[in-house]
This record gives sequence, structure tokens and C-alpha cells, in this order.
Amino acid sequence: MGKHNILSLTPVLRKLKVQEDRYTFDRILAYYAKFHQAKLSLKQIAQFGQTPSTPQIFRSSVFLLDELPVRLSKRITLLRNPPEIIRERGLQAPFLEWARTYEKTFVQVLKFKRAFGFMNNEDEISRLVDRVHSEHSYSNVTPITTELKNRLLKESDVSGTLMNKDIDNDGFSVFGLIGLKSLASNSAEVSGLKKYLQVAYRSHTEIHSYLEEVATLFQLILKNHSNDILSFTKLLMEHTGKKQLSMNEFDNQKQIHRYLNMLFSSRIGTRVLLAQHLQLYKMSTGKLRSSVMKQLQHQGMTGVIGTKVVLYDIINDAIYSAEEALNRYLQESNSSIVEPPEFELNCDPDLTVTCIPAHLWHVVFEVCKNSLRATVDNHIQKGDTSKQMHPIVITVLEGTDDVVIKIADRGGGISPEVLKHIWSYHYSTNNTVDAVQKLTQSEKDQYTLVNSAQQGAEDNAPMAGLGFGLPLSKLMIRHYGNGDLHINNLYGYGCEVFITLNKRGDGVERKL
Repeated sequence: MGKHNILSLTPVLRKLKVQEDRYTFDRILAYYAKFHQAKLSLKQIAQFGQTPSTPQIFRSSVFLLDELPVRLSKRITLLRNPPEIIRERGLQAPFLEWARTYEKTFVQVLKFKRAFGFMNNEDEISRLVDRVHSEHSYSNVTPITTELKNRLLKESDVSGTLMNKDIDNDGFSVFGLIGLKSLASNSAEVSGLKKYLQVAYRSHTEIHSYLEEVATLFQLILKNHSNDILSFTKLLMEHTGKKQLSMNEFDNQKQIHRYLNMLFSSRIGTRVLLAQHLQLYKMSTGKLRSSVMKQLQHQGMTGVIGTKVVLYDIINDAIYSAEEALNRYLQESNSSIVEPPEFELNCDPDLTVTCIPAHLWHVVFEVCKNSLRATVDNHIQKGDTSKQMHPIVITVLEGTDDVVIKIADRGGGISPEVLKHIWSYHYSTNNTVDAVQKLTQSEKDQYTLVNSAQQGAEDNAPMAGLGFGLPLSKLMIRHYGNGDLHINNLYGYGCEVFITLNKRGDGVERKL
């Protein structure tokens, strides 16, 4: 049974609408919120998806449908109960609005669990095996032994093979390469094994349909919440404006900063798990092009996690996108800069780590983007007439357990007044309203993991403005306990940013 089974408590769940039955909804919400969410490491998640197969995808779906209500209930509870300072200043509306979007998703997941309750109340592989015995109708057929069942499941991916195969009269030809028939020791076991496979095939059509429904649900959840940080920011700006409170003043409270960290960390963890499942599902069903599969295998990708991610490649990709962002910034500002600063990358081309490539790429991109803009602005402010700017130097150092990426620039550093705000959400040296207006739905969600590859998720990111870049980057790099982000600042000269990574990815997801 799923560990969070409340379906018997809610016979009205199929008709439940949050606004019409708030009491029942709140009762269910409180039930799930009392559970602890699972604490996972990248290493654990990656090991589970090393050889994606239908049984693994099924178990992943059962786990997530059990885990999602817990995570969503905690996030809804957080959004409904912002810090007292927010309530005192009448700024709770954006948080309550965001909570309502998650309430709809919460109900959506519970209704799905009820509709497919027969699928997620026990291990499906055991269900298939047990079902065989009740369907034996031939006196001359000997049920296969437990030992044979275990060997069968261990030595062949029954579900994966049956996904697109039929059982013929012989019952074994489709398993010719596996040599399945040799697992049986006598003719009676052969008959029992044939019967098992036939029943498993019929049952497997149910699983296949179910997994497609799960994938559709998870894709919908990712899509529905892909732009919610941006929507939340717009609402928050509107309300702080009405209260004549600056965004910087709003976030200059440790209590609020910790609260936002909890909200965004929760979001990161949930989206990683959903994206991980969807990517494994695509890999197990052959829905990825062969060229994409080869690239994923090269990086040791298991879902969205890479166990052999080449740092040199990730950093180079991030540099290229940062340079593209700078070019757009210079064009929009009608700058006369002809030759922007160059990058010097000192990195072992064979150095690999375990990480989420999209997260690492985002963090390196964000830092490179900031360094480029600071270097250009400092060059202009100093009235330097030389065309050549100081390069931005990236050095990658490898230790026993960790890797450090150091990004050093000559962008003039950060003033003391600005320095105390750099980890604050919404703080920006640019016009935040303009930056928000530039970002539309079609420009993609630049602050969240969408899939395993970067695929230009930052292609249309503004050069500056929202103020989310550094704090969210720090959250991403710290979320699974695998690293950190630090800045050494020398005002009047430049900055050194240190991105630390655990090479093996065995840190555990941070507790909320």
C-alpha cells in the first residue's frame, strides 16, 4: 500500500472542488502535510535510473504519486502562511494567489491517484506474478516456482520486452535472445512459464496505458507551473508598489529571505523529480532520437542527472549563451562597444562530475553574464578609450571530493551598499519592471529545470533586471547538498566567484 493512503477518507474526492468544499480540502491537506518528504541524493536518483525499464518507471510513478501530495501540501501551507511582516503590510495576496494554483494541482494529483488506485496500492510486478496463480485453469499446468519467478525477473526485462511484442503459440520465440526457455527445468515449468507470460502480457497493456497517463499528468504539472515565479514576481511588484514599499526594502528582512528560500527550494526539488521521471520514461520507451540518446549516454545521463558530465563542455556552452545575451544588451543600449571581453578557460577537458547539467549550466551562465556586463559597464564608466578589455578568467580546480570553478573578472567589484543585497530576491541594479515586461511565456522559464539538456533555456534571458539570478543560482547549487556559491569582492577592482561541486553527487536534498 502507498504510505500516504487517504482515499478511503475522501469518498467525495472525485467531485471535490477546492472552493466548494474547503473543509474537506483543508482536512486532506493537513493529512498530507504532516508527513516528511523524502530526502534524496543525486546519486540515489541516478542509480535508480541507470537502466530505465518499464518496472522501474512504474515504481517511479508509484513513488511520485505518493510523494507529490506531501510536497504540494507543504508548499500550499507555506504560501498560505507567509511571515508576519508580510501580513502586517498587506502583501499576502500574491502568496495566496500562488497557493491557489498549487491547490488545483494538488486536487488533480489526488483525483488521479483515486482513478488509478488499483495501480499504485502495491508493487505491480508482484501483482502480475500473484495474478497468474488465480488464472490457472489447466490441471496439467504446474505454477512456476518462486525461484523461477525471481530468475525470470532478474534475467529478463519481461515488461520491457512485452511492451511492443506479442506472445505467439510457442510463447518463447520473442525471448529468443534472452534464452528464457532455458530457465525452466522441466515441461511442467515450461507450461507454467508460458501461462505466466500470457497473463503478464495482458496485464502489461494496463501498465502501458497507465504510464502514458502518468507522463501526461506530470508534463501538465510542469507546464502549468513553468511560469509561476514570473507571475508571482509581477503580482508582488504590483502590491509593493501600491504600498509604496520598494522591492529592496521588502526583501531586506532575513525572515522573508529564509521564507522565499524554502518556497523556491521546494519548487526545485519537485520539478527535478518530475523531469527525471519523464526523461526516464522517454528513454525506456524509445521516444528519444538516436542522436540524442548517444549524447545522453556520453554524459552518463540517467534521466536529467549526469554521472559523467564534462565540465569543459558545460562551461563552454554557458559562455556562448552569456556572450549572446551581452550582444543583445549592447544592441538594445546602442552601445559603441565593438570588442566585448573574452573568456580564458583553464579546465581539464576530461574532467567529469555527477550533477544536473541544466542546473550547473544555469549557474555558470548567470555568473558569466554578470561578469560580462560588469566588465563592459566598468570599461565605459572609466572612459577607457582602449578597445581591448580585461578577459574574464575561468579556472577549474579538482580536489579529492570536490571541484571548484573560479570565475574572475575586472569589472570593478561591488560597492558596499550593493554587496549587502546581492543574495536578496528582487534586488537589482536595473529596472525590474522593464525586465519583467521583456519576459513572456514564449521566452521560456529561465529559472527552472525543464529537461535534461539546456536547449537554449536562457536564450532570451535579459542581461539584468529581475534580481533572481544569484540567489536562485545559490539555491540550485546547494539544493542536493552538493556544493555552494561564494563571492570574493574587491571594490574598485573586480570579483571572484567560486562554484563548489561535490564530484560524486552524494549530498542529500536539503531539509525544508
